[in-house]
Amino acid sequence: MQSKLCKRDAGGGAGGLSLPEDIIFEVLLRLPLPPAALRRYRCVCKAWRAVISDPSFLAARRSHVCAADPLIVAMFGSAPEFELRLLDRDGNVLRVFDVGGGTAALLAPTRLDLVFVDRMQLGAMIIDPASGRHCTVPTTSTAVNDYSFGRAVPSGDYKVVRLHVIVTSHGDGRRRRSQWCEVATILDDGGAGDEPTWRRRPWGPFYHTSFSCEHKATVNGDLFFMLYDTYDSESHGRNLIATFNLESEEWKTKAIKGPLLGRKNVQDKWSIALTEIKGTLCMVHKVQQLSDFGGHYANLWLLKDANRSVWVKEYKIQMPQRLLFTKPLDVLLDGTLLLLNTFQKAGNNKKCHRYILQFYNSSTKAFIDFMEMAEGFNGRMAFYAGSLQS
Repeated sequence: MQSKLCKRDAGGGAGGLSLPEDIIFEVLLRLPLPPAALRRYRCVCKAWRAVISDPSFLAARRSHVCAADPLIVAMFGSAPEFELRLLDRDGNVLRVFDVGGGTAALLAPTRLDLVFVDRMQLGAMIIDPASGRHCTVPTTSTAVNDYSFGRAVPSGDYKVVRLHVIVTSHGDGRRRRSQWCEVATILDDGGAGDEPTWRRRPWGPFYHTSFSCEHKATVNGDLFFMLYDTYDSESHGRNLIATFNLESEEWKTKAIKGPLLGRKNVQDKWSIALTEIKGTLCMVHKVQQLSDFGGHYANLWLLKDANRSVWVKEYKIQMPQRLLFTKPLDVLLDGTLLLLNTFQKAGNNKKCHRYILQFYNSSTKAFIDFMEMAEGFNGRMAFYAGSLQS
């Protein structure tokens, strides 16, 4: 592209530094801008309008976004019918997959080139978005099953971990809990319908884990599970996190102690979740201080040393009152966070939510809308890091 100077329009006021058009092209190409922001930037000056309107710029931007950013995997629908949609960063639907009926469809929090859906009593489904192929991982009818999915390091093998729990009642009123763990390796193409071979593994050195998808995360070949009932607010206790290594197929003998969160006041509302950002395990600690107007925030703790349970509070997000929950999805090079935020819709229906992808600038404390999720989105989101070019 021929280099031209960006000059202000007549009457534009005092001029600043003028940039060549090819520099403007490259800067605008790399900015994490939603389509609406690009349309607004066309009004800055004639040179910007010319660059943004140029078909070569639009084509380059599409290629750049696809190469630099994984695609969005989002779950839509409600029981008994769910569908999985593959979206680009402009919100365009690229693929749709029917995941069938059931009481729930839980999306594994991964960033891989296969997508994993836990359909509870219907078993799990592994989808290859590039080829459209999928396979079903059957469930067992005699136990409560919980599925997790990830890629072992360094072998790169895809593996499914299935946790079984059976609770039986005895005549004297006592209840007995039986639990075991199984692992299966999945072929790169998603299994192509073949029944996986399960290997039983010893249960970890703990009583039981939470099966909530908000309390699980997959990071660098490790599966992390938050343990039940491990936080003692009266003694300033910590949450405990179990680790299963996909390569060795073994549980770590020592649980990770979560960050020291402090004392929970009776009138406060807390929620705690696990996720992955920057290739690191992150604990999201949301606090709503009902006695303090404006005391609504989320702390993001990053695990720095798993062996010594060292955490660092990397971000504190001051949340508007109508923001119910925030889930960090990614961190840009400049430190800006990409968040999936859940808002309460106006009206009396407390179950009616809006889901908006927003950028959060930790320096200015400002939220910038990136994309509002379409009607029917149920809050489950992951990333697809593969290529659709089969």
